[in-house]
Parts: sequence; C-alpha cells; structure tokens
Amino acid sequence: LAERTTLSVGFLSQVERNQATPSLSSVINIVQALGLSVNDLVRAPAGAGNVTRARDRDEFHIDGSDVTYARLSASFEDHRFNAVEVNLPPGYEAESLIHDGEEFIYVLEGEISMSLDGVEHHLGPGDTIHFPSSIRHRWHNCTKRPARLIWAGSLDLFSSHRSGRLEEMIIKKAS
Repeated sequence: LAERTTLSVGFLSQVERNQATPSLSSVINIVQALGLSVNDLVRAPAGAGNVTRARDRDEFHIDGSDVTYARLSASFEDHRFNAVEVNLPPGYEAESLIHDGEEFIYVLEGEISMSLDGVEHHLGPGDTIHFPSSIRHRWHNCTKRPARLIWAGSLDLFSSHRSGRLEEMIIKKAS
C-alpha cells in the first residue's frame, strides 16, 4: 500500500492505529490504491447544481482531524476538477504526497508553507501556487493562527462511483 500511495509505511501504520489522521488527498490516494471508490470512505456533501451558495455550504472533516473542508465545486458528468475551501488549524502539517493531476492553491487568510520537492514556499493572503501533483508536495500551517485557503485540483475527491463499503474513516459533517 505504501508503494501504491507514495505514503510511508510508518505513516500508514499510524493511520491504521488511529495515531495519525490522513489529509483528504491521502484518503483519496489510499482509496484508489485499494481499488475502492472515494464514497466508500468519504461522506462529503453532494455538489447539487452549478451554483453553491455560501449560506448553504456544509463543512466536513475527516474523523479525528481538526482540518475542515467546504465543497465549492459542483458535480456533473465528466467534470475535470474539484474545489474545496480548506481551514487549517495552527501547526497543522500534512503528510508528503505524490499523485496524478495538478493542483492550485489560493491563500485567503493566514499563512502556509508549501513544500514542492523539498523546496519551501511561504504563502500569505492573496498568494497562489499551481503545480503538477506528480511533484512530492505537502502543506504546513507553521503559524499560531488558522489559515484558510481554496484548493482546486484534478484529484477526484467526490466520485459518485461505488464499489464497496468501509466505515473506518467516515468524514463527518463539522459542527
């Protein structure tokens, strides 16, 4: 599984023992490596219609994580990218990832450090970064304040295809 996800054996062991919580991107990598559907683990709000209203947007999170997400993109046949608003708590550091596709991040509030192949890029409000996901990458909120950003990418976060059922890491609606 580590080879197929590019996640370390140690990190996967910690996830398995509930000592670490994977990011949404890592959950997607794990699901794909196991030949399952994203919906087998992720219970995120459906993207209904082409317009999403801020007042109607539900936040969700991976069980055990303080990172919250809000779906921004719609869902329609053959869509090519997904977008979420991400709220990173102070000190949060994601695991290092490699996967297919590309990603775009726009920092709305706070500051993050984005590592691309070991090169650190510090981003503040209004800063963006766009890169191929085949580059080893991770983000880190290295401050004592929350960070809010928009992530858009070609990683299939909200697939509607169902192929099985696992209940270990259900994403819960944030309170």
